[in-house]
Amino acid sequence: MKITSYYPVIMTDDVAGTAAFYVRNFGFEPLFSADWYVHLQSKDHEHVTLAVLDGHHDTVRKQGVAVLPDCS
Repeated sequence: MKITSYYPVIMTDDVAGTAAFYVRNFGFEPLFSADWYVHLQSKDHEHVTLAVLDGHHDTVRKQGVAVLPDCS
């Protein structure tokens, strides 16, 4: 099996701050941004993407989820 891309989802209480952290420190850029979700892509590797998601949003299943604290 050859991995050609990956798309981890980071759940947080601070979507904007967490996205800014990855932009500032790891060279990502936002491709889509909303108050509850930001889709980031690496400037160096187009197949490396991150989702930053509000862990309390209605689309998130409540059972078995741990929300990461603010990392800014």
